[in-house]
Amino acid sequence: MIDISPYWRPAGFALAVVIVEALVWEGALPNLLDLAGSEPEFDQLLARAALRRILELDAHYRLRGVDHLGQIDAYAALLSLIERRCG
Repeated sequence: MIDISPYWRPAGFALAVVIVEALVWEGALPNLLDLAGSEPEFDQLLARAALRRILELDAHYRLRGVDHLGQIDAYAALLSLIERRCG
């Protein structure tokens, strides 16, 4: 995964993005989150990574007319998991 960014993010954010992708699209088990246990504020980074990926689906639609909005449902289980962790 290459994530070229013109501004700084915490290193843990990249880990959160990878974990979001693994949970949503690769069928990884939720215990994958245990790997990030020592990362500061990881639940917050995870929530932001999930939000980023969902907003990217909307951006693809708005900017290019590519309709990926149906994929938002794939994030439902992850969002429930994040809610339980942060709630």
